[in-house]
Amino acid sequence: MKTLGNPFTPSAFEVVGNLMKWVGITGIFSLVALLVMLFVLRWPKVAIGIAVFIGLVIGYVHFVGGPIQVFGKNMEPTYQNNKVYYLDKLTYRLVSPKRGDVVEYHPDEYHTDIVRIIGLPGETVIINNGSLTVNGRLLSEPYAYWDDTSISQTYILDADSYLGLMDHRVKYPYTPIMRRDAIKGKFL
Repeated sequence: MKTLGNPFTPSAFEVVGNLMKWVGITGIFSLVALLVMLFVLRWPKVAIGIAVFIGLVIGYVHFVGGPIQVFGKNMEPTYQNNKVYYLDKLTYRLVSPKRGDVVEYHPDEYHTDIVRIIGLPGETVIINNGSLTVNGRLLSEPYAYWDDTSISQTYILDADSYLGLMDHRVKYPYTPIMRRDAIKGKFL
């Protein structure tokens, strides 16, 4: 008599488990996908099921969002060094960034930075002795820590530019003006 057992061997469980750890996806999405593969698919279809699962996970992480680890102390105390947070890549496909949003952006093809949006398109931002004014109004920033209060700079933003600063403020080696298309996602 032939018995129908679990279509997955323990090694297949390990493969799927390691894949989920590698990609970083947890929760209901992973559980549902694993249950579908366990109870619906049979061995001839498992390869196709795994390929579909991998495609869904990669698509989810690339287009919707996923975990991201913070390296460095430039956003402390809000975002801690070596902690993992969630990056939402979908929101900014639908709406524009707002002042105070913490975003990931790519100043060039080799670097990724995490900054807080301070200035919006069309605004004038003045940094003077540890304080910020936006269009003549003082901006309250309880999260900001100024390492150097002697910084004095004026930024006039065009229609497609945002000003982003790290919460731990230092003299920046580059201009912290971001183009809209360089902003890749919002930290949650």
